[in-house]
Amino acid sequence: MISVIATQHKTKTSSFSSKTSQRKSTHQPDNHIAWVELYGKKTGGEVVTLGRVNFSPGNTKPDCWFKLENISEYKTFYALGYCNIHGLWENCIEV
Repeated sequence: MISVIATQHKTKTSSFSSKTSQRKSTHQPDNHIAWVELYGKKTGGEVVTLGRVNFSPGNTKPDCWFKLENISEYKTFYALGYCNIHGLWENCIEV
């Protein structure tokens, strides 16, 4: 499984949509992504929870979108995803 954060628009002055997806690295039928969370680290160091999406075990494309405002307040975004077999996965992007 690969954790990905992709931005639709990368700018420090306007809003953008952040797509957080989890892709399986194995074809085990009982393997699934249970949830994805997005966090932002502000320029002052404060970490803020930006959203969470839960997925059902049968979901074969666990993608989610988070629309963020005022991204100039943030320096880094972190995505966490939980796989029922492989555990916790993470990735980050600096803006």
